[in-house]
Amino acid sequence: MYDQRTEIWNSTWRSLYETFYQELLSERLVLRWKRFDDFSKLLIAFTASGSAISGWTLWNKDEYKFIWLIFAGAGAILSIISKTLDVSIRINDWSDSRSIYSLLRIKYQILFDEMKFKPDFLIDETIEKLNNLKLEYAEVYKKNTVDAFLTNRLKYSVQNELNNNLSQYN
Repeated sequence: MYDQRTEIWNSTWRSLYETFYQELLSERLVLRWKRFDDFSKLLIAFTASGSAISGWTLWNKDEYKFIWLIFAGAGAILSIISKTLDVSIRINDWSDSRSIYSLLRIKYQILFDEMKFKPDFLIDETIEKLNNLKLEYAEVYKKNTVDAFLTNRLKYSVQNELNNNLSQYN
């Protein structure tokens, strides 16, 4: 016998899972971009004109000239890359996505709990709530961009973390 409530339950679970996954992924991307930004700023500051005075002392020693050139060159390259990639905008965008996914996850959890605590829930009303949440998810998801820091390794790591976090719901 076909059970609509089970289908709604399963669909809500899948949606909760996907939303939680996107929340964690966004959070990790924020952290990666912040680390890159912090490192870039530190290296740029280290090789900036104010720090160049300390670099001049290194210029006088042959064994340190090459190291200083590497730092100065890396600082210049990171400055260009940081500006070109709009790192601060990426951090802001992923932070916003994380916040929206977090709120959406909580809404899914509320719906999930409503169904759990009231197993005879109204089917049509619950389907409407679920569909509205899915539309909210679609609006947020379409704003996600291609990102250099979004690797398969990161995706797998986030999925493993998520599976551990969601074990409380099973």
